[in-house]
Amino acid sequence: MTKRSYRLRVSFRDNTLTLAAKDLESSAVFRGVSDNGDNCFGDLTREYGGGVSAFWGLPFTFFGKSVEPPTPSEDEVLIAFAAAAAFGTGGLSVTTIVMSLLGSVFP
Repeated sequence: MTKRSYRLRVSFRDNTLTLAAKDLESSAVFRGVSDNGDNCFGDLTREYGGGVSAFWGLPFTFFGKSVEPPTPSEDEVLIAFAAAAAFGTGGLSVTTIVMSLLGSVFP
């Protein structure tokens, strides 16, 4: 079980880019403040050794409607990688959150 531990929003040149934790190691990158399904660029995943890899979205069909993921601009790619490098990717497990809470309550 994982918990969405954060959402990072970056605004630049009248654009908004959001980095949202999906699981323990990866975060979704999308344009705007909410993920509608058609504005998600793909996922950034933490690699062992400190790297970040990108998996861009592929076209898919949802209820008979073809959805084409947007193509990020150069600025959006650079800002997404900078945000992932600065703040990390992924979320925290519920166990980690509970143990941290207990550790701060009972020193």
